[in-house]
Amino acid sequence: MTTAENAPDVTPESVPKKEFTVAVFADPRAATHLLQETIAKLIDTRGIELGLIDLSSTAGRCVAQAFKDAGVPYKSLEFGQEYPVDESMVDGVPAVDVVAVSSTWGHAFSRGQHLTTIDELGAIDANVVLIPAMVDIDETHLDFTHGSLMGVVYTQLEEARRPVLIIDTPERGLRMGPDGAYLRAIVHVSGAS
Repeated sequence: MTTAENAPDVTPESVPKKEFTVAVFADPRAATHLLQETIAKLIDTRGIELGLIDLSSTAGRCVAQAFKDAGVPYKSLEFGQEYPVDESMVDGVPAVDVVAVSSTWGHAFSRGQHLTTIDELGAIDANVVLIPAMVDIDETHLDFTHGSLMGVVYTQLEEARRPVLIIDTPERGLRMGPDGAYLRAIVHVSGAS
């Protein structure tokens, strides 16, 4: 039996530090307006130390830029998603493949990869942040439809009774912070008990 006299000393240095990690999923159609600023504020206020980021969308690469600018490391979150290619033509010549270039940039600055499967996204060992898009036919509802990335992740989190942070779309309104800067709203959805 351990007594007060022979109990090991517990100091802040002897307790392992738990890394605050977030996994960020963005709808491929998600708006990027004020997204970097909102993510930067989230990193700062929540003390985020590592990001797992889906780099397959413009919004995902915008999130990665916010992590890079904040000096916070991130890993490329890979779950079998495809990286789209811009095949448009300008004056009969293929346009610069901005998506492929920025995907390469995002991978170049990442600290490796975090591999998982689509069926395990809701069980990822991290706090989850979702960045949805608006439903095409309605400018008041977020798109969490069955089969979409947001729908799949949200359903898995709901079934596991896990909380999630949702970064609202700019179309649904912005919030002014204490410093007077406008940011996108962040909604905390708690897991059911």
